[in-house]
Amino acid sequence: MEGNRIRQESLLQIALKTLPGNSPRFKDLYLEMAALMARSGRLSSMGNILPEIVTTASHQHQFNALRYLDAIETGRWELANQLSEPDRASIPAMAPLHTAIRHATILANILGHLNLPIDLSDLPDWALSLRCLLEGRTEQALKWARVSERNHPVSLTGIGWTAYSLMRAELATGQTAAASRILRLRHEQGNLHYLDTFFEARIAILENRMPDALKLLRKLQQPALDYQAFGRLAAELKLSVELSREQLIQIAPHIPSLQETPIPLPSVSPSPRKLAPPISEDPKLAHLIGNSSVMQSIRVQIHQLAPLDVPVLITGETGTGKELVARAIHDLSPRHKDPFIAVNCGAIAESLLESELFGHEKGAFSGASQAHRGLFEEAADGSILLDEIGDIPPRLQVALLRVLETGEIRPVGSAKTRTIRARILAATNANLTQLSETGKFRKDLLYRLQRMEIDIPPLRERSDDILPLAYHFLNEGRPSNQSATLAPALRDHLTTLRWEGNIRELRNRLERMRLLTSDRPHYELTDFLGISEPSAPAMAVRTQITDVPPKPPVAWSKGRSHLRRLEQLRRIFDEQGWLTRQEIIQMMGVSSNTATEDLRRLGEAGFIQRVQPSRSPRSVYFIRTGTAQRP
Repeated sequence: MEGNRIRQESLLQIALKTLPGNSPRFKDLYLEMAALMARSGRLSSMGNILPEIVTTASHQHQFNALRYLDAIETGRWELANQLSEPDRASIPAMAPLHTAIRHATILANILGHLNLPIDLSDLPDWALSLRCLLEGRTEQALKWARVSERNHPVSLTGIGWTAYSLMRAELATGQTAAASRILRLRHEQGNLHYLDTFFEARIAILENRMPDALKLLRKLQQPALDYQAFGRLAAELKLSVELSREQLIQIAPHIPSLQETPIPLPSVSPSPRKLAPPISEDPKLAHLIGNSSVMQSIRVQIHQLAPLDVPVLITGETGTGKELVARAIHDLSPRHKDPFIAVNCGAIAESLLESELFGHEKGAFSGASQAHRGLFEEAADGSILLDEIGDIPPRLQVALLRVLETGEIRPVGSAKTRTIRARILAATNANLTQLSETGKFRKDLLYRLQRMEIDIPPLRERSDDILPLAYHFLNEGRPSNQSATLAPALRDHLTTLRWEGNIRELRNRLERMRLLTSDRPHYELTDFLGISEPSAPAMAVRTQITDVPPKPPVAWSKGRSHLRRLEQLRRIFDEQGWLTRQEIIQMMGVSSNTATEDLRRLGEAGFIQRVQPSRSPRSVYFIRTGTAQRP
């Protein structure tokens, strides 16, 4: 079925018009035509007559095989899973399609949309190229694509996913001239496909012809609708690793696959239309307080990234509101009706984190009395936020990379993988680039995460947001006719502080001020100076009132004397009453494992107790019990 496809289709159509509709030869030719359409993701163009052709068990097997192929060619993964891989032995009449069926199964598994058994040690060359693209190894992808083309030349005459392997790899390495030549030669041989338009758009983007690219993408919308190929476009976009974050954001509104519905072209008539409300007034962003240019930019980024069904990395110091940004991305995405689950990877002991994320089977380890679904599965079709992702140990980084590449997890104690559907969001206050340079964070994982990134600057770098945030916190829970007011001196003072703890520190201090002033509506500077835990000033503004424990000596915090470190930790608990694990890590300057061990010792001694007010691991804190035997 290779060669001049237009001529093949034309000859088949002539034959079908000539033959009687009830003749056996008509049915055979009709199925042959349907096979050609299925391999190019156009089976829907055959109309409603195809099921009428299916009158025998053999025809039924052929029909199901064609639907399976077409589902994978168009990216309708749910349908492909329902049909499952056809038994090639049951369709001997379609032997030429056996290889296509096998390749379709391999491809869908690599992309993470099927969970059927394949031998990863014996992948075809084109499949190795595809895996390299997903891992960001573009030069290796091009090498394997060239090997595949030498052994099985399909770039010019082939149809389907694999025919584009060399072109994808050429574009991934920026070789626009080579990709253009492949397209031209395909067209000269009568090998045309609606997805050629997508690759023409990629070429235009690399050649800095963005208006041409957007025009081509708009042209692609109708065929994508006709053939229900939205999933295919989303997968092709995922493989377009040469595109920058800015370019992806720019083209996103023009690709219907990102929202599972076609985006209508703007009307050429000047008919009036209702304008969308400004982004700043979007009710789903109401919890993101601030009018600075930085916050306006973050809101725009959220709107741009929310429809993209790809991972997003959110960076920023502790207390800047990374989880709120993640929640906003989820709320504005097509997944907003499904669960949003946030997990603090730094707050869970390494020995428990794997089970918490991936789940475990009954008997997987001591105490595993029953099977447990991990958070990836609990998120279902929603979103999962991996907070403090920089704290994930190297062994689990490998497993997380597999999740990002294939959408598969393996529960602890299980020999089988499971497919997950949740969108992955990640957040960190660490410099992942530095961690990767020191070997503490995998570079390939960093590459997958950094492709879509939102950075939230600290509060001290966006002072215009301090007062709007202050009024928001002070007015929470008040009647609308009793809004809080601040004296000019207090307003000025709030904007001079550095707020090392960012928004979280601002909120905590203002809530404490409300508590200690009987929640009255007006506040003076003396009200604020009379509370504890002052922030460091941006200029020379200081107070003498503080209950922040002094930073422990280096020898204590670095773990060279665990007895002195425990003594210091007891004093902090005596002064503060309760602490989170993350606060201990920051105060003591110790690793997460050291903090976990110290908390275990104090807990066993009865000095503190662990409290988890909700199912979320983020809610865990440790409280001073009052009486204890020292370890």
